[in-house]
Amino acid sequence: MKIFSVLIILLLSSYPLFAELPIGEIPPKIVLEGDLGGRLDGTAWNSEELISGKVMVLFYVDPDESELNNHVSDALKAENFPLDKYGSVGMANMGATWLPNFAINIKLKSKQEKYKST
Repeated sequence: MKIFSVLIILLLSSYPLFAELPIGEIPPKIVLEGDLGGRLDGTAWNSEELISGKVMVLFYVDPDESELNNHVSDALKAENFPLDKYGSVGMANMGATWLPNFAINIKLKSKQEKYKST
């Protein structure tokens, strides 16, 4: 009976792994605000901002390795893509580091100044 229970739990918990978004479908709206996240200025962020007809680049940044993607950011900036066709979004898990949030915010703000499309 134990093995059967474990198999059922594994089957049910793996169901989301098989979920997929069909090509051409728009995913449901996601809002990050308050304790869940948001913009550097404290306002909410929502995924509908990504549906703009632009090519979007997503940077997930480990706060402990914040310089890791700079070569990619610099290469994209050097291409000088038109901002009406290109944009980027940066994400950082501020809870996954020993660094204080204010230090991460300072670094993120300086990167926003350098990379205007993010």
